[in-house]
Amino acid sequence: HEVDENEWDNIAYKPGNKKLIIQLRGQLSQQVPNLTWATGVPKGYELFKDGTIHKLNFIPIEDLKQSQWY
Repeated sequence: HEVDENEWDNIAYKPGNKKLIIQLRGQLSQQVPNLTWATGVPKGYELFKDGTIHKLNFIPIEDLKQSQWY
């Protein structure tokens, strides 16, 4: 909260945190093995076998800064 008071920056999407996120998802799935979404994967997302979830058509903020849309 000291660095990102409003929590606008999702650190789970940062490449440097990928291993940690996979590790934490693995621990969570061991502790709560039946944890699923009630209606399946949320619309607009894709779930991979390693437990990572990706937003379809996601554009990293770094790419937006270089485009005409930013």
